[in-house]
Amino acid sequence: MSVEVRDREVIVKDRRTADRLHSSMFGRPSREGLVLAPEEAIFLHETGRLDLGGPTEVFMRRFTAADPRFPVRYAVYQDLRSRGWKVIVVRRMGTDYRALRGDEEKVAIKIVHEELDDVPVEDLIKTIRVISGTAFTPVIAVVDNDYDVNYYSFDFEDFSPIGGD
Repeated sequence: MSVEVRDREVIVKDRRTADRLHSSMFGRPSREGLVLAPEEAIFLHETGRLDLGGPTEVFMRRFTAADPRFPVRYAVYQDLRSRGWKVIVVRRMGTDYRALRGDEEKVAIKIVHEELDDVPVEDLIKTIRVISGTAFTPVIAVVDNDYDVNYYSFDFEDFSPIGGD
């Protein structure tokens, strides 16, 4: 199998493997092959569905060198996948992932590390408001120093400040 590991992505060049992985909601097709985010590649490598050509630790170090937040994001990605969610790496609208389970459950996830991140509450509220205007439920994933993840869901249409207009 032909795989090219880069600092911020992995390209699966073998068409059969790429098609199989993409049909399971991994990666995005490109001219070069199937482009996987680092978290997708590590997850597939750990579960035996993709051989990156070395031990997981080597690739974890490489991806972390390119992006110091990678271990935090991977903790959330791996946790969601292990719970049966289909996770799409989409860094838009202040979020890190979209996750789907079945036909009805759709969430947009903002990841916060309890020690690394100094996120003002106003920024979280802004992200929640933006997501609330979509088909996705806003979720904040809080990762602790042991890489345990707690999820906080916000399911409402109007998120106004107390005493606001």
